[in-house]
Amino acid sequence: MNRSRNIRALRASLGIATSAAMSACTPTGDTGMNDNGPIDSPGGVFWSAVFDASKTGVLTGVWGSGPDDVFVVGGAGEDGEIYRFDGTTWAGMAIPIRAPLQGVFGFASNDVFAVGDGGTVLNFDGESWAPLNTGTTETLRDAWGTSFDELWIVGGPSADSQPTILRYDGFAFARFGLPVIDRSAPILYGVWGDGVNVYAVGSAGVILQFDGTTWTQAPTGPAVEPAANADLNSIWGTGPDNIVAVGGAAHARIAVYDGRSWTAQQFSDTPGLRGVYMTEPDRAIVVGDGGYVGSFNPQTRELTDESSGASAALLSVWSDRPDAFYAVGGATTPLAGVALIRTPDEPGIDVTEPQPAPEPVVPETSIEIGRANGEEFVLIADGGDMPMFSFGQGGIHMFLSYRVMGFRANPNVTVTISATRVEDFAPVIREFAQLEDMTEIEPGVNQTLDRLVRVDSIVSADIIDREILILVTVTDTLNPAVTATVGQRLHLLPPP
Repeated sequence: MNRSRNIRALRASLGIATSAAMSACTPTGDTGMNDNGPIDSPGGVFWSAVFDASKTGVLTGVWGSGPDDVFVVGGAGEDGEIYRFDGTTWAGMAIPIRAPLQGVFGFASNDVFAVGDGGTVLNFDGESWAPLNTGTTETLRDAWGTSFDELWIVGGPSADSQPTILRYDGFAFARFGLPVIDRSAPILYGVWGDGVNVYAVGSAGVILQFDGTTWTQAPTGPAVEPAANADLNSIWGTGPDNIVAVGGAAHARIAVYDGRSWTAQQFSDTPGLRGVYMTEPDRAIVVGDGGYVGSFNPQTRELTDESSGASAALLSVWSDRPDAFYAVGGATTPLAGVALIRTPDEPGIDVTEPQPAPEPVVPETSIEIGRANGEEFVLIADGGDMPMFSFGQGGIHMFLSYRVMGFRANPNVTVTISATRVEDFAPVIREFAQLEDMTEIEPGVNQTLDRLVRVDSIVSADIIDREILILVTVTDTLNPAVTATVGQRLHLLPPP
C-alpha cells in the first residue's frame, strides 16, 4: 500500500469545479518553432524541441524527479493535459477531471502535484492522478514545498479580489490569512522557499514572506504604474540570500533578494518574463514572451540573451542539473504548445508527437447501479478493497470513496451514500458513524462523492479479516420508482 498516497487521499473530495478558460496571461500568436533542428544559442548551448507540441494546448508548467522522469502540464479550453517523459518516450496521461492546469511540482516520481483552474489540485502516486479537495474554486497557479505534508499553493483572485495561499499538510488544505497589502494585487503567480522562509510573488510586484507563523509583505519600494509592468510571475533561489523573481509586461523586470532587501531592475530591451529556475548561485535561466530565453547572474545583475527558436511565450522552466533546462509554453491563436530543452551539445532528439493519453477505463470492479430515464450510471470503488487510514486527533479515521460516472449524465439523479456496521464489528469498533448525504450530479460532469468515517477505537490484532458493508442507493428525483441499491464488502487492514 502506498502510504503517502493513502494519507493524502483521506480528505480528498473528488468533485472539482471546472473553468472555461486558461489563465489570463496565456499568450496569443503563432508558436513559430524553427523546424530545422536545434538552435545554436549564444554561450555555446543549444535549445531544441523535446516533442512535437503543435497539437497540444498551451503548456504552462514543467517539473521532474530526474532526467528520465519529467512532467509537463497545460490545457486547451476546459481540458487539462499532462505529458510524461520516461527517459525514452513522451506520452499523455489520463486525468480524472476537466480543468486547465497551470503548474506542477513534486517530491518524487510517485508524489507529484498539478494545480489549475477551478481550485484544482491533482496528485500522482506513481500509478494514477487523483483530485484533492482544496475547498476553493479559485485558479491555483503554482506550487512548491519541502515534503508531501508541507506543500504551498498560490493563486487567485478570490471572490473579494484577494490572492490565494493554501497550505497542504498531507491531510487537508488550510487557507492562510493575508497581510494588509499596500496595492491592488489580486493574484499570486509564484511560490518558493528556502527551508526556513516561504516567498510568494504576484500582481503589481507584490512579494509576501512567511516566517513560519505569519505572512507579511516585503518592502519593494513604491508601486509601479501601470501595475502590470511590475507583475512578478515566478520566483526561485539557491538559498536565503540569493533569490530571483521575474516578471514584467512590456519589459522584463527582475527582483533580487540578497538576504537583507529586495532590489528590482527593469530591462527595457527584453520582453516580459514568465519563468525562472536556478541550479547555481550565479546563474538563473529565465524565459518569457516571444520565446525569450536568457541567463541572469544575480551577483553582477547581468542578463545574457539566448536564442530558443520559438516566438510564442515560454511560461515555465525547470532543471535538475546545471547543464540541461526544460522550458514550456505556447500560444492560443492558433492553439499550440512549445516544449524545449537547453543542452550544452546537440541532443539528437527525434521530435515526434507524444503518445496519446489512454482513454478512461471503467475498472472491472465497477457495478452498474442504476438507469434513470435511460441514462446509465456506474459505481467505482476508489481504492478497491483497501480502505485508507489517518492517525490523528480523535482516533483513527478511515476514508471510503465512491465515484459515480454519468456516461450520459442526467442532472435529475441524486446519490445517497450510507455506511452501516456489520454486527460482527461490535468487539472491534464501539461506534461506526452512519454516513448519509445527498449530492446532485452536475450535467456532463463526472461527479465524485467521498466521506470520512471516524472510528473511536480499534485493536490492531482484531481488524484482520474484518469487513465493512457499504450500501449505496441511487434515486431519480423526477421518477422515485427508478432506484437501485448495491453493497460491497471492504476488508479492514491493520495500520501500516
